[in-house]
Amino acid sequence: MDSDSHLDSNYPKQSKILNRVGLPRILLVSNRVLLPEKNKKRSKLGEEISPELQLAEVFDNKALDPELESITNNNDDKEKKSFKREINRYYQSLKNSRYVKAVKKIDDFEVDIIETENHQQYLSQVVDEQDANGLSWLFWIHGNNQTLEASLETCFTFQKTFPVNIVLFAWPSRSYNPKSLAHLLFSAITMVHPATRILSRMSLIKAVYERYRQYRVARKLAIKTTQQLTDAYQLLVNHLFSKLEKKSVSCNLLVHSLGHYLLTQTFAPKEKYADFQFDNGLFHQGDIEFNEGAEWISSCKLVKQKYITINRNDYALYFSGLCNNRFKYSQARTRLGNSSLASNDHCTIIDFTNAKGIGVSHDILWSNTLESDYLRTLNNVFVC
Repeated sequence: MDSDSHLDSNYPKQSKILNRVGLPRILLVSNRVLLPEKNKKRSKLGEEISPELQLAEVFDNKALDPELESITNNNDDKEKKSFKREINRYYQSLKNSRYVKAVKKIDDFEVDIIETENHQQYLSQVVDEQDANGLSWLFWIHGNNQTLEASLETCFTFQKTFPVNIVLFAWPSRSYNPKSLAHLLFSAITMVHPATRILSRMSLIKAVYERYRQYRVARKLAIKTTQQLTDAYQLLVNHLFSKLEKKSVSCNLLVHSLGHYLLTQTFAPKEKYADFQFDNGLFHQGDIEFNEGAEWISSCKLVKQKYITINRNDYALYFSGLCNNRFKYSQARTRLGNSSLASNDHCTIIDFTNAKGIGVSHDILWSNTLESDYLRTLNNVFVC
């Protein structure tokens, strides 16, 4: 198929626009229920799990109004409006060419869900469009405490720094109960006065328990997701990544936080699951026991070049260390992402512990305070 065959013939310059703007895309592969009427069965925390793997393309409505000044370097308002109109037409032509089952609107996003029987044909079309897109690809497995909206927002934020195409594997890691934040706030306020300190302690205990309970359930949901992650990997490798590899397109892996637990429970480290390896694998703030995680990554055959990020002050991993070690403070820094690992022959360590502006952050890669040295290193991992 001609890579531009789906474009409107009235706009012959659209492929050039695509190259100029970059237009990174997001594909969504999920075992969440994107269409609630398909499955009413819920987990204890109300998170729906789809019985079948779902594939969709995500469109950012805000992306239809890009910062044209930084893209075109042209101050002519008339040309900018024309350029903007052609981009809108390009997006519309893409949406019209999909094998769409339904369109789910989520605030600023539109999720075009692809018919199951058209998954392979759809991915073949994505490969055909790669020449016009020209960007590398990233398979992303997110972590705990994520709504679908939050995961997509993170992807678009990430693409502002690293212009790559993303395949997001969205699994049902339920977000924290918002009441737990209210309990924490109430605890802080009531701690000030001696007469209310008992109430403060009770509220703090309740907030911590809510988060602990959510975390334990999220781990159980990760176990229930392993087969569908396997199915997603096989679908994507067979019909997307292996074909992109033949076009000399870089395909990389990004795993965040509790996504490491899902990954390691799904794949045996020494087994090669397909005649394909991701060029780079970035294991970001891994929420897994550090000895187990380091050994798994060292033996992992899913990727060629391996990177591990570390922030010794990571607040989320500190809490995870407590949860996984019966709240023993001496073992709070036992997770892969807040350990003291050093680079070796098997993997490269990227240490953010003393990086400016990072502090206790857990979501480091999509921070807007990354220093230039770190940006250059990460750019070499993703944009290659």
